[in-house]
Amino acid sequence: MNLLKQGGRALLLALLLLVGVRPAAAQTEPRLRLIDLNTASFPRVGVVVLTLDGRSAPVLDLSSLALRENGVPLSDYTLTHVPVGIDVAFVLDANQGFNLVDDEADGRSRLEKVRASIGRFATEYMHAAGLDRVSIVAPDAAGENGRFLVQQAMRPADLLNAMEDYQPERFGPTPLNAMLNQALDAFPPAAENGRYRALLLFTDGGRLDQQLAFLPLVAKANDANVPIYVVILGARADDFELANAARLYEPTRGWTLHAPRPEDADPIYRLWQQQGNPPLIQYRSLQRQSGGVTVTVNLGPAQVAAAFEVTLAPPDVTLRPERETIRRVGSAPDTPLPALQPAVQPLTVAVAWPDGRPRRLQTLTLLENGRAQPALENVVLDAANQLVLPWDVSGLDGGPVTLQVQVTDELGFTAVSAPLALTIVVERPSPPTPTPAPETAAPTTVGFLPLTPLQAGLGATALAILLLSALLAGWQQRRARRKAPSREEPGAAAVETAPAEAASAPDDWPETAVLRPQAPTGAPSILLDAPSVTVGRDPAAANVVLSDPSVARLHARIRRSGGRFWLYDEGSAEGTFLNFERLGLAPRPLADGDTLQFGRVIYTFHRGPVGDSPEAPRPES
Repeated sequence: MNLLKQGGRALLLALLLLVGVRPAAAQTEPRLRLIDLNTASFPRVGVVVLTLDGRSAPVLDLSSLALRENGVPLSDYTLTHVPVGIDVAFVLDANQGFNLVDDEADGRSRLEKVRASIGRFATEYMHAAGLDRVSIVAPDAAGENGRFLVQQAMRPADLLNAMEDYQPERFGPTPLNAMLNQALDAFPPAAENGRYRALLLFTDGGRLDQQLAFLPLVAKANDANVPIYVVILGARADDFELANAARLYEPTRGWTLHAPRPEDADPIYRLWQQQGNPPLIQYRSLQRQSGGVTVTVNLGPAQVAAAFEVTLAPPDVTLRPERETIRRVGSAPDTPLPALQPAVQPLTVAVAWPDGRPRRLQTLTLLENGRAQPALENVVLDAANQLVLPWDVSGLDGGPVTLQVQVTDELGFTAVSAPLALTIVVERPSPPTPTPAPETAAPTTVGFLPLTPLQAGLGATALAILLLSALLAGWQQRRARRKAPSREEPGAAAVETAPAEAASAPDDWPETAVLRPQAPTGAPSILLDAPSVTVGRDPAAANVVLSDPSVARLHARIRRSGGRFWLYDEGSAEGTFLNFERLGLAPRPLADGDTLQFGRVIYTFHRGPVGDSPEAPRPES
């Protein structure tokens, strides 16, 4: 009995291979399908085509592609890809085998693997901009027909949610023939968008010969340009299951895969993704007169053609001003013409094409009383095919003006607008009315009374007092300038003169002194054995360098003059302090034991012989 069953199975397989399956070799030649012919930007034409090999995958080698317009070969075209999306349907043969676990190590049932596979398509291969349309068909609760889990879904989340919510009501024989017909009927008409479309069947493949009417299904799929892809579930795919699948996919130019794991169906998803971005051929039409145009695309022996009508005529041009009377106003009676306002007046130029296909304008010229103004080139119109033209009226005086605009489009057609009559009015304020000259009157002689001797004497005394006061004020000002020490700009070396009291200092004062640090720890001692010692943070500006951020580049100076040491501040931001009192502009003499502070660095001043103290290095000169 087992031998009889095996023999019957082998005989059926042979019949399927000989009768029911079309040879693959007959389906290997490439095919072309037109998706779109775009002439909206004529003379630029765009042709979008699908290229399909024997598995309805895109043809990657397009070196043999040829383009013709009205039979004339065109070699000057660009070839890119444009996203258009796809229309696909998944059909789930959720029979009793859908609940099986084929791999104990994996632990997932076939349904869970199908759920994961469709999830991979949604998240990794579906178009992110929502161009794809995806449907999923599963058996209904009664097992008599199919039902859509989703239909024409555009978002990955819709597929994920549908598969997550799907729980088969029963596992048993499925109405697979009705489900496949239902999925094929749901595709939009082939002429509606021309996009790539495909159907994928998840099945174990063992009962397809009992469930399907192959010939009507294949005919319907081919009429709708829908290749059928078959993914065989289970741990293995035997020859009988593969032969059943071949009766669907080979005559429809589809493909089959054995997918024991969810990711095994990815090659089909990648093929779909590529077909969602088909080739775009763009070229510049040679047509220069009205009539029909036929575009033909060849890829090896495959050919697709499309035709369109074009009406070529000069564009219609209209010129519209903001107002018909333009007032130019001056602020003075003698305001020159170029200074009158406004100097520029906007004009609206509107362009229309008889065939409704806008073309680029090569030039636009304004004619002012018949005289051509400087032309604009490569003119860009807005979405309403208009532009605002600035009209220079700075040289126009009052009176009538006639305007026209002339345009030339990229095909060489020229058009001129109808004449537009405008009036310019110039307004300036009237000059002031001259004031009449007064009548001439006889001159009047004014006499002065003579001064008394007392009035003359008081006047002379007052004059003398004023002169004496002025002389005294000038002397005091010069004396103050001589006493004030001169200061340089902050950051430069100071050249102050020591105060006058230095001259009265004792002659036995020492020629050297030392500054010993109090804080911070590690500050250097400073030996004062030069006529002038500068302190600061910048080696280029100071003799003694204190690397503390509170110390300015040139912070302070100590000068020896007349036997004494004088402390100067050099305009530091943090200030120089003597015995915790901030110095002003005037220098201060130093006494033994004084505390000096440069920013945060504190020293004690010691006068007298220094000896050979190692703490007091000499400052750099």
